[in-house]
Amino acid sequence: MVRNRLLPFAFAIIWGTAVSTSAQEVAGTTTTTPVGFQFDVNVSNVVRAAANDCAPLQASARQVGATLTCDATSRMPAWDLNATMTLYKFVGIKVGFLDVGQVRVRANAAAESVTDAFVIGSTFAQDSVFGRARGVTLLGVARLPMRRVVPFVEAGVWHWSATTASHTQVGNTVNAVPTLVDVHDASGTVQNWDPVVGGGVEIWLSKYLALDAGVRSIVLSTSTDLVHQRFTSMSFGIKAGRR
Repeated sequence: MVRNRLLPFAFAIIWGTAVSTSAQEVAGTTTTTPVGFQFDVNVSNVVRAAANDCAPLQASARQVGATLTCDATSRMPAWDLNATMTLYKFVGIKVGFLDVGQVRVRANAAAESVTDAFVIGSTFAQDSVFGRARGVTLLGVARLPMRRVVPFVEAGVWHWSATTASHTQVGNTVNAVPTLVDVHDASGTVQNWDPVVGGGVEIWLSKYLALDAGVRSIVLSTSTDLVHQRFTSMSFGIKAGRR
């Protein structure tokens, strides 16, 4: 919902900036200045590094001879909106907002044993969600203007927050008759400051309008190791401002 409202607004800002600055260029009213401003909006495909949430569950299932099915999110969408102040075109400070899609892990396990006239069964189900991680980014940028092509690298931090929720259910049966059902639900909010590094290239279609593509490494972690996620995002977007 937030993305659907912000993206049209961001594109309107970018388009308005491009039209205004292009009009100034035609009218000959632009001036040379060491300080420039750029605005960009990007969409990303995010890949989780070492997405092995199912590995410990699989190991536990093997120990008790259970059959396990498990599925974990490995890719999710993301988007970001940024404003950059450049100095002599070569360095800059970028402030933005980053939104990374949620991670979900679902697992089900079942085991059965036969003792005399009894068939004893056990079941386990878990559904956990690490909600959308959202926060403000603060990055330093180094650029290498080469006419219409401008490679860049960036590094900094972001302050993110996300909600977490989990549902766990354990059950036992004897001859298909339930004897125990234990349900546990938990939820909370986590947040932290973590590093962001990346790089990419801007391709300027005119003096004030460009397309850009880039790669970022994004970390989400907490001091208690409750959360430890690492993402790689591949983004594409549009930028307006002074080249």
